[in-house]
Amino acid sequence: MKQLLTILCLVLLVSCSDNKVDEFYYDSGQLEQRRTYEGDKELTEYFYKNGQLQRRENYKNGKMDGLQEMRNEK
Repeated sequence: MKQLLTILCLVLLVSCSDNKVDEFYYDSGQLEQRRTYEGDKELTEYFYKNGQLQRRENYKNGKMDGLQEMRNEK
């Protein structure tokens, strides 16, 4: 239920903004990767199979920009 509510909130957020979101899923249906585009900026988030955030990367004009955040699986 929590995952469904999160997806619904994302859909509403995307429909009310100029952002574009691409999502990719594991065969299990769990979110694997999310890419959020806003103008020339992109935020890419990768997730472990258990749903925890693995890493987050920021891009500008197609090149990595800023810090890359990485997390260990728990």
